[in-house]
Order: sequence, then C-alpha cells, then structure tokens
Amino acid sequence: MEYPKVSIITPSFNQAKYLEATIKSVLYQEYPNLEYIIIDGGSTDGSQEIIKKYEHRLTYWCSEPDGGQHDAINKGFAMSSRDTMAWLNSDDLYFLWTFETLSSVMREFSKVKWVSSLLTSLIDSDSFFLGLCIRSDFRFDAFLDLSYLPKVTSCAIYIQQESTFWRRELWLKVGEKVDSEIKFVGDFELWCRFFEFAKLHGIDSLLTSFCKHKEQKTQDFEPYKLEAMTALIKHRGKNKCNPSVVWNGIFLLRLDKSLEYFPFIRKKLGCSRRKIYRASGSEKSTGWKEYSYNFFPYTILNGKIYL
Repeated sequence: MEYPKVSIITPSFNQAKYLEATIKSVLYQEYPNLEYIIIDGGSTDGSQEIIKKYEHRLTYWCSEPDGGQHDAINKGFAMSSRDTMAWLNSDDLYFLWTFETLSSVMREFSKVKWVSSLLTSLIDSDSFFLGLCIRSDFRFDAFLDLSYLPKVTSCAIYIQQESTFWRRELWLKVGEKVDSEIKFVGDFELWCRFFEFAKLHGIDSLLTSFCKHKEQKTQDFEPYKLEAMTALIKHRGKNKCNPSVVWNGIFLLRLDKSLEYFPFIRKKLGCSRRKIYRASGSEKSTGWKEYSYNFFPYTILNGKIYL
C-alpha cells in the first residue's frame, strides 16, 4: 500500500504541560511516511527536555527565539518537503487513526486539494472530554457570508485548524506562508487564500481533539473577531461577492418556508456542500464516497440568525 507523504509542524513556546501528549499523538500512530518538525521559541519551562526524549524520531527540531507562532510555523514549513501538510499546536491532539484516515482519503481523491474534519473533539487542560463539535458544511460562498467567522457563531461552524490538511501544490499557490503580521487568525486568513484556488471538502470522521484552556491567546475574543473580519472583508472585496443580498431577500419573502418554491430555490441558489464519508456495509460498495447537496447557510437579518 502506498502511504502519502505527510509533513506536520508543531510550533511551541513554554507549553511543557501539554507538549508531550501532543508529540505522542503524532508519533504513536507509527505512520511510515511522516516528516515531523518541532519549532520551539526558546522555552524555559522544560520543553526542550521533553523534545529531546523524542529527537531520534523527529525530522528536525530547534529551540531559539522567534517572531511568534506564525513565524515558527513558516520556519517549519520552509524545511518540510512532503506532499500533504498541516500544523498541530502544542496543546492539541491527533487520534491514533488520523494519518491512516487522511492518507486513504488523499489517495482516493486526487482532485481534493484540502480537507477538514466535520467533527472535532473538545478537551480541557487535564485531557477530560468536554464535548463534540459537529459541522454541516464547508463552502466558499457561505464562508464569505460570515458563516464560518470565528467567535460569531458556535464552535460547530468553525473550520478547525488542527483538523485541516492540504496538498503542497495549494500551499505554493497561496504564497507558502502564514501571515506573520496577524496575531490571532493566521489560520482563518490562510483559509481565505485557499478558498480562492480550491474547494474545501469535509471528512465525516473524527481526526483531532482541540484543547480549551485559559492560557490560549484566542480567549481574547474581540481582537480575534476584528482580525477575522478584516481578513474576510479584504477577500470579499477581491471576489466581489455578497450572497447575503440574495439570501436575505429569500428570507424576507419567506420563500424558505414555501414547500412549493424552496426546493427549486435551494437547488439554483443554495451553496453546494461536499462531504467525504465512509460507506457502510449496507451500501453496494464500501470505502470512501463523495456526497454533495445544496443548502442555505445561516444569514444574519435584523439581529436574528436564520438557518
């Protein structure tokens, strides 16, 4: 069996409490075609000692002052060489089946340029399970229409960074870097650029656990939302897209409640959801399948959210 080549970068700074579990979640999958790079920002909390325990299994690691998380990510990716790419922050976790699932999807669907899980597990700082986020869709029109804006909606709508993987060819098209001038939403701004070149496919399989704890910089919600909106407005302007005008008109006329007209409207004007799922034994053939249908994302009208 051919195993697609995977590059994973972990940026870290004074995250000794979480770092070892993150490293284990990557290495203990025993994936045969893995390139794993850790870029530490000169930690003083014992992180270096933790990394040294696993250095014989790492492609590269360093511990030196840098320009922050996004600078560390860019430094790591500049050293990487594999076809499928992602970064895993030093407090999040992969599951034992993550790379096997990812590799089988990327091998099966050569046209897919980037993927993200529709499911994300949430854990706390002691690794206790908090809940499960479930998304229903990924679509550029809905993305431009605020549907995936961080902190505006519930966690179930986000494109979770730790669950997102892409092909190197897409990374090269968008400039080969995360914007290091952005403090909070480097991933969100990167998704804006990815969407310009490729459709995002959702995987109906659990791939990661996102750790929620009080030390996270994204706990500061308002600057986070401001940066996200700034990035989104820029890309909405570039794409000359304002789908809310159409969708709000539909909701105002209450056509979404019409059994006679709404199926036709959804087919012609709705967003197309693309999902990759694992076929069950009850279907004619098992394995990965692609499924799509049209939907209306939520839209905000007079302060209310419509679905």
